Amino acid sequence: MIRPVLYLAFVLLFISGLSVAQQNPCPEGFRYAGTLQGSTAYMVPFSKRVDINFPENAMPDISYQQTKVHAEDGNIKEHSNLRPQDIPRGIHIVPYGNAGDGGWAVSNPDLKIVEKQADGRITRYAFGMQLYCMPGHLPTHTACEVNVDVCYKPKM
Repeated sequence: MIRPVLYLAFVLLFISGLSVAQQNPCPEGFRYAGTLQGSTAYMVPFSKRVDINFPENAMPDISYQQTKVHAEDGNIKEHSNLRPQDIPRGIHIVPYGNAGDGGWAVSNPDLKIVEKQADGRITRYAFGMQLYCMPGHLPTHTACEVNVDVCYKPKM
């Protein structure tokens, strides 16, 4: 009786550990700010700028610069010329998507100030990017999605 209970406890702990890991896609030492998302169906392309607000008083550490990024998948390179040095300092992005035989791409990252105190102290940033996806042509690929997990290295 004890073995099945121990086995069940181990499985539950393992699964909960996986779900925690999946909820935070950021490298160690970074904080998750949110996910930029876009999707479409029925062979209509998705192309839109999407923004997220950082938590209040979140200050990115500008000593960090992302060195590698995978900004497109499929045959749609004309929609992304993103280079790692184009990503604002202090920000780490993880783009991904699903478009069957179509494709997805991300471009034009931007970090902007959205709230500032009267004394000039910045209290909130927003990060945004242009997201694009094109559904495939096969009957089973009539939808697409594009996502970007956004992380920031907190200033200490």
